[in-house]
Amino acid sequence: MNKVILVISAVLLVAGVFVTLPLFAENNSHQKESIIEELFSKPAKRQPVQTQSGIAMNSPAANEDFVLFQNYPNPFNPETNIVFDLQNGGHVALSVYDIVGHRVDVLLNRKMSPGVHVVQFDGQNLPSGIYFYRMKVGKYMQVRKMDLLG
Repeated sequence: MNKVILVISAVLLVAGVFVTLPLFAENNSHQKESIIEELFSKPAKRQPVQTQSGIAMNSPAANEDFVLFQNYPNPFNPETNIVFDLQNGGHVALSVYDIVGHRVDVLLNRKMSPGVHVVQFDGQNLPSGIYFYRMKVGKYMQVRKMDLLG
């Protein structure tokens, strides 16, 4: 007897790469199996991705210590969420910079445990424009862009 499996999935744009996340699967015995818990209980998979420039990179981050995701919503007004996944615990420095490189806010500067973390950024007292958030963990650093609308 052949086994038929139906997989319902969502497609997200993460770090400039489309990622398909299966939400649940239903087999021919009509038993639904949740995959969400399994996805978030394991470290993120990093597979080589070909970019428009032709340079292969690991996605969503080019290191093994953490994954820094694109903020959501983006563009935002005035609040947005920054999500990151620490593979190992460690000291996390997360700051926001304006377009000319001035630091406008320090969101984190402390030791954190492994796992998925969400930090909320409030840009209420800042003018509209392009901002960057930079995360440093150990010897690795990553920067992402976000747009604040007025």
